[in-house]
Amino acid sequence: MLVEWMSARCFRMFIFCLSLCISTYGLMYQA
Repeated sequence: MLVEWMSARCFRMFIFCLSLCISTYGLMYQA
């Protein structure tokens, strides 16, 4: 189903952005 595929893709992008933001925040916090 298209809706399930879109929500799954959106969820994966959200997790990717979240981990990226956390790693960036961690680097800025250490510096």
